[in-house]
Amino acid sequence: LSIRRQRQMCIRDSSFTEPANIVPLRVRENQQPNYPRRAERRGVGAVVSLLLNVDIEGRVVMTEVVNVEADKYERDFVRAAERAAMRTRFYPRTENGRPVPVSGVSKTYRFRVE
Repeated sequence: LSIRRQRQMCIRDSSFTEPANIVPLRVRENQQPNYPRRAERRGVGAVVSLLLNVDIEGRVVMTEVVNVEADKYERDFVRAAERAAMRTRFYPRTENGRPVPVSGVSKTYRFRVE
């Protein structure tokens, strides 16, 4: 087949689709974590990085801990960050006007004693 004929066949192929009209995921309601009491009393801070999976309704359905920087009380900080993440709401990502789930959304929580 000639190159011209191959191109014509590709254009007519039903698997060829136009680029999707994509609207990215956006935060609708951001929730701040509660500072773990033991850590706050002792002046311990932390940084917790999570990956989130968001469903088509904009709810966080799963979290995965990527990194925790804390001298003490790591589990308490992770628990507080995960609870805040699960309460956070998003406007879902849409492709061609239809909401789609998104995985691997990065979110970092910083705990600082003031």
